[in-house]
Amino acid sequence: MKKRESRSLWRWICVRVLSLAAGSVVLIALCMWLRFALLDAWVLAELDDTDLRNQYRSAQAAVQEAEASARLAEINLRRMTLLAPQGAVARVQLDEARTNRDTATAKLQSAQADLSSAADRLGYARLLSPVTGVVTTVSAGPGQVVTTGQEILRVAQSGARDAVFSVPGALADTLKQQQTLTLRMADNPSVSVTGTLRDISPQADTQTRTWRVRYDLENAPAVMAMGATVTGSLPLGGSEVFQVPASALTRKEQKPAVFVVDTGKNRLRLTPVDIAAYMTDSVLIRKGLTAGEQVVTAGVSQLRDGENVLTENQK
Repeated sequence: MKKRESRSLWRWICVRVLSLAAGSVVLIALCMWLRFALLDAWVLAELDDTDLRNQYRSAQAAVQEAEASARLAEINLRRMTLLAPQGAVARVQLDEARTNRDTATAKLQSAQADLSSAADRLGYARLLSPVTGVVTTVSAGPGQVVTTGQEILRVAQSGARDAVFSVPGALADTLKQQQTLTLRMADNPSVSVTGTLRDISPQADTQTRTWRVRYDLENAPAVMAMGATVTGSLPLGGSEVFQVPASALTRKEQKPAVFVVDTGKNRLRLTPVDIAAYMTDSVLIRKGLTAGEQVVTAGVSQLRDGENVLTENQK
């Protein structure tokens, strides 16, 4: 018997692309589709840059004004410097001209810094991909108003690929002993690769109570792109295992159990079972059932042990 789980391929390095400016999204590039492969520095989105462009033009005008003031102050200082030896100007006037020149130079440097900042802010209106990879999450769309630092999308960086699973604790213990896992494409099972256990999270997720398991994929085929869904399988041993819907599971004396239909007496028998593994919507039972037995799969909370029933074939 083999245990199978379907999960996705992700790179361990996942880049969050954030908006560096506030504004309304006016363009979302085609590469913002999920699983779209993109290259470094590709344009991902653009914000309405009207205000930012006006700020940039205002900063340009401020620089031009500061440059003119600095030139005039420099000319006045040179004139005063030439006239001072002749006694045509007082010493205090020369000092004042030098101070005016220094002040004008400082204002020019400040205006140039403001222009540089305005240019940076204007550039932030165009969001570029920081890495080569695959889009995994899109968090914004055209017309949406975003704030500075808001996530726009996530990109899984190209490179080595990992298969990421969320598994119950019982299966996590099994995977620790089984260092390799056979992985197949969910939509093309003929494509397979062997994954090597990378790590298992030290703690369970507080919401799902599952453990995250990562497998390193070496020499994975190109069709196993990041974000693709894969199926992992591993042997659970030689004993016979039965798979039943999770809705069939109930409890008897605080232990897992299922209702089995005794077809000879048309009665329900609450039977304790030993669970091999919990899957997404089913469970694997390795002890307590035999081949051919009928198990109740719905409404078990309303049933009692020994209750008379009719099967579908007997109605």
